[in-house]
Amino acid sequence: MRLNLNFQVRDLDGKPFTDEASNAGKIFASALAQHTQGPIAKTREWIDKLWKKQEIEIDETDRQLLLSFLETTSTINLLSKSQRDHPTVPNRITGDK
Repeated sequence: MRLNLNFQVRDLDGKPFTDEASNAGKIFASALAQHTQGPIAKTREWIDKLWKKQEIEIDETDRQLLLSFLETTSTINLLSKSQRDHPTVPNRITGDK
């Protein structure tokens, strides 16, 4: 499955932030880059692609790994974490719907 996080995080009014740092893929890539566990080569590939606003290819095991990371990391704030269910995300990391 493909995961596309190339969208702008939305503020509390539901409006997208306009700065480059508010891109969901860049936020996730930055948080992954600070993480100290996981498959090194695969994680590095994800970081590079997400930072460049590209899709990543994941399987069910990867999906579970990324979801666990998203739920437990302290480097992504709750507002950004809640964006994973936003309708603009083509393939949600949770696999819901």
